[in-house]
Amino acid sequence: MKNIFIVFLLAVTVIFFWASIVPETQAFRCGSEVVSTGDEAIKLMVRCGSPTSKDYQTKKYRNKWESVETWYYNCGEGDFIYAFTIINSTVVAMDTKGRGAGKSDCQGRR
Repeated sequence: MKNIFIVFLLAVTVIFFWASIVPETQAFRCGSEVVSTGDEAIKLMVRCGSPTSKDYQTKKYRNKWESVETWYYNCGEGDFIYAFTIINSTVVAMDTKGRGAGKSDCQGRR
C-alpha cells in the first residue's frame, strides 16, 4: 500500500511540474481553420480575414518595451469581439472584449 501511495505522489508531482513549465496555448476558430498563440500574424489574417480594427501601442512585455499591435475582430451579434495581441508578427495572446454587434467581420463565422 505504501508503494502505491509513493507512485501516486510521484505522478501528481510530475503532472504539476509539466503544468508549470508548458506555456498556455489558446486557439481561435475561423470556420474550419484554427489560429493559436504562437502563430504568425499573417496566418491569422489569411485564416480569419482582415481585422475590424487595429490598435498600436508601446507596452512592457516580459520586462522589455515592445511595439504591440492589437487586432480586433467583431464576430457579430450573438458572438464576441476578439482581441489578438501581436508582438514581432506573432500572436502572443487572445481575449474577448465584450459582445459583438451587427454583421460578423470574422471569416468563417456568422
